[in-house]
Amino acid sequence: MSSKSLRVFACAVLAVGLGAFGTASRATNYSLPFDPPFTFQGILNIDIGLPCLSPSNDVHPCSINFLSLDFTDSHGNEWGLAGPYTEIDPVQIDDGGAFVALAATIGSAHLSLLSDSRGCDGESLTFMLPTEGNDFQNVVSFHCGGFPEDTGTYKVVPTPEPATLALLGLGLAAVAVSRRRKLN
Repeated sequence: MSSKSLRVFACAVLAVGLGAFGTASRATNYSLPFDPPFTFQGILNIDIGLPCLSPSNDVHPCSINFLSLDFTDSHGNEWGLAGPYTEIDPVQIDDGGAFVALAATIGSAHLSLLSDSRGCDGESLTFMLPTEGNDFQNVVSFHCGGFPEDTGTYKVVPTPEPATLALLGLGLAAVAVSRRRKLN
């Protein structure tokens, strides 16, 4: 077998392997950072399935994997997620098929107090869809003891998965090797 045939065969095997690896990914990671003008700030990381992105220009229920959470309330308490969990909540998809907002409440069963400057009983963190009542903004609010403590806005930022970054790196390496061989 010639070296050219061997290279073509190796590239074909690699393409099939990477194609199978890439198609196994059926979800998209998102970060929802919130940073109002006060000390209440944080970030929520979620994973939603690709089927949730349709139909476009719609609000519909979707299975959401809540992966991690880190935020600080205005009293200096640091909160996190007790552990990853999944639930079905409404999501808003824009006319381009992009995820732009969700309606979800992370209750005390899923919140974990990481540092405490004062106690809180019955806490919850609520993400809301944009409505006329909240000036069409993505609103997030924290309740302590059943009473609203902090309110701010959040945005949705797609986060590349490690597999996507690995495929990009592998592709760039292949281009570099190819260019180097052409120069020699």
